[in-house]
Amino acid sequence: MPTFTFFFEYNGGTYISQILAPDYITAVKVWAEEFSVHTEPMNAAFFETHFHQKLVKSVVFDKPVAIQGISNTWNVSTIYLEKPASLNFTVTLSG
Repeated sequence: MPTFTFFFEYNGGTYISQILAPDYITAVKVWAEEFSVHTEPMNAAFFETHFHQKLVKSVVFDKPVAIQGISNTWNVSTIYLEKPASLNFTVTLSG
């Protein structure tokens, strides 16, 4: 199963994590469901109210878009978050 590496920038922080998933559509959904603002208690203050629900809703509503000229790399809009965010991910290890 491929390993996908996610690069999420939000409110001055950069969060990098990896997910195993069969494909890129599944990967982004799993990532959003598993992303936790509470992994570091000090981080919780940086995230807006209902952050997790808004993040999951964003990735379900807006499908990943391939980044032109870069193999196996996508961008996802986070339209339901109140603050600007950038979510990019790539296949870093094929399964």
